[in-house]
Amino acid sequence: MPPGPRIVATLTLVVVLITAASGCGSTDVETDKGSEYVALGDSYTAGAGMEPVADGPCRRSSINYPSLVAAALEIERFTDRSCAGATTRDLEAPQRTNIARLNDPQLDAVGPDTTLVTIGMGLNDNGISVGLLAVCLAPTRTEPNDTCTQYLRQPESTIHTQIRSAAATLKTAVQTIASKAPAARIVVVGYPRIAPETGSCPDLLPVPDAQLSRLRDAMKVANQAWHDAAEQAGAAYVDMYTPSEGHDICSDDPWVSGYRGVAGKANGLHPFPAYAEAVAAEIVKVLGD
Repeated sequence: MPPGPRIVATLTLVVVLITAASGCGSTDVETDKGSEYVALGDSYTAGAGMEPVADGPCRRSSINYPSLVAAALEIERFTDRSCAGATTRDLEAPQRTNIARLNDPQLDAVGPDTTLVTIGMGLNDNGISVGLLAVCLAPTRTEPNDTCTQYLRQPESTIHTQIRSAAATLKTAVQTIASKAPAARIVVVGYPRIAPETGSCPDLLPVPDAQLSRLRDAMKVANQAWHDAAEQAGAAYVDMYTPSEGHDICSDDPWVSGYRGVAGKANGLHPFPAYAEAVAAEIVKVLGD
């Protein structure tokens, strides 16, 4: 099958599955031609590594969960501002590298006519994701390097403080969204499980056991903090930690890739299309409640 028809057929199947998962498919979000959906987020929202690619600099996929939600709800006015590497700072300032501007301020896309906003981000703040996923990653070593050792010497309370700070910023962002788009439904999306509850898989996630323990703990703390931030700001929350049980990196049906990534499917330590489909289904379900 040529690439074009294959993509259309896949998207059609996903939309059917999402609609079925949501019951009759009705939601509280207006889905006529006046509806407007804006997606904000980081690489887990953008779908970094999933092909086809809609935006190269931001590694934004055209089959990420915002695209699937827009299709399922038949929203014609859809803007996806998610971008790999984004922090909450990039909501109000252009996202740049040392040599290029990657993305406009994400919040610029939100306005008084916006009827739905999803936001999935925050773990890039304060270097949280770098510490949890990169600092101790050592595919060719059997012992932690000095940087990893120093990181592991930090008490878990330090990581918790960083997470709470990011959650507070996220809460403020949601409040800003509400002020810019008073009629919008706002949905905060949490993060999936990455490491298994017990055991390990060094070929896919080569980190010390102490780092695995820290990663498990931090993801639980972060998702609870994101839930609380959403609730306090009056937004809906989509829990992806609970549905992703049995879909960690080491599982037989992973929603997140190992450190090597899979060409066309996911960057290293990033979600597969199955995760995007699961998030989209949960968002549609929450909007219908």
